Amino acid sequence: MPTPALFSPKFVERFVQQGFATADIPQSAADRFREAFQAGAEFFKADSADKMTARLPRDGGYRPFGVEFSASPSRPDEMESFTFSHRSVETQIQLFAQAKTLHGAMCALFASIEPMVEELTLRAADRLKGTSGAVDFTGSFKDWSLLQLNYSRPSSTSADFINDLHEDGCLMTVMTVTGPGLELLVANGTFVPMQPTDRLLFMSGEILNLLSGGTIPAIHHRVRPVRGLAERMSMLFFADMNPAVCKPWLLTPHNISVDIGRRVLTNSSRFGLAEWNNEPNPA
Repeated sequence: MPTPALFSPKFVERFVQQGFATADIPQSAADRFREAFQAGAEFFKADSADKMTARLPRDGGYRPFGVEFSASPSRPDEMESFTFSHRSVETQIQLFAQAKTLHGAMCALFASIEPMVEELTLRAADRLKGTSGAVDFTGSFKDWSLLQLNYSRPSSTSADFINDLHEDGCLMTVMTVTGPGLELLVANGTFVPMQPTDRLLFMSGEILNLLSGGTIPAIHHRVRPVRGLAERMSMLFFADMNPAVCKPWLLTPHNISVDIGRRVLTNSSRFGLAEWNNEPNPA
């Protein structure tokens, strides 16, 4: 579990007010992040044909360049990726050596990040509802969240952006990166460069914005290719809860007509990916 200092009242207040906040990577998770990045570096060096064998069901495993997009299918994201999900964990035996190592490292890392997300979501809900323990999301994230490692080559990218400006369709994104390029659009309309290396960035997505009745802003962001940077990796935990527990914490005109649980199931299609299925692990 995260230390109390990680999610102090001041941290939670900052997150609620501005939609993002950064924190040091807990010592208990540092080795798992390092191992996952090392495994990712080896995986993405593998032969393209081998990597293609590591594609898993439900958009899991490897995705080559040109599959996922941020704003428009005419401008695919300039990256390849590998995604871990507990929905495809049973298929890891099919993976080749480097892919299996990466899958295992990301499984271990998922277990470190999940309780952080659960704790911050609980504290944010308590802050908005004004009652400690008003909601309980324990165990709601495991089957609905994804851990994705993105790999890009900024110095050889001709596009203006690796990822176009967008908000994440999930509840919350937790990320750390190996190099610069990320820019957040903040409340005053300016872009703020962020480089959360050796730190975690907690960033609100559309679902958290809806649950909070619009109080917590969903953060729009983009990734600009930094010339001279040969490669860049970003580890992203896309956190979502079981749609059945996605009931508004505050009911306002912003969310009164929105089926938030349904939005969880369909949001991935906004980025060129398959929709979720209501069953966590369908046969």
